Amino acid sequence: MKLQGKSYAAWFDAAGPYEVLSLGIRMERGAAKTYRAMAKNAPSAALRAKFRYLAEEEREHGRLLAEARVRTRPSSKARPLPVSASEAETVVEGRTPAEAVRLALRSEHEAEIFYRECASRCRRAKGRKLFETLAAQESGHAAALEREFKALRGPLPWSSLEGFVPEEKDYWTA
Repeated sequence: MKLQGKSYAAWFDAAGPYEVLSLGIRMERGAAKTYRAMAKNAPSAALRAKFRYLAEEEREHGRLLAEARVRTRPSSKARPLPVSASEAETVVEGRTPAEAVRLALRSEHEAEIFYRECASRCRRAKGRKLFETLAAQESGHAAALEREFKALRGPLPWSSLEGFVPEEKDYWTA
């Protein structure tokens, strides 16, 4: 993940649990806000529903992180929270649906990397489990968005499942 154009490792090394959780909360709230905006601009009811669902998932992630942060205190050595690369590019108005989905994919991949890093640095099993769960959910969001991106890139070829986005397993091989 990139923060302000750099690797976040230096910031992460100086940050305490409170600051790490605060960054996660801000990322999740930003993602929820972006998904709500994407839902308003989506060209189909199905895509609007998917973005609303993702907005709610991200809101819940923020709530879980805020709940965990209540049990921590700010570090005296931490620096201000950085801005993630996807946070810097959250304007969705005027984007094509494919561009919006690409932005969402980037954000989901960044979040997954962030949570995996958090899990690897967490000393307590309960905290590690929370971050591993969040990373897995972000990975699932990315997979759903990958399928959506394939559908938005152009006309779909024939699919064995009428009305569904085709996946690799839908194509016949010789």
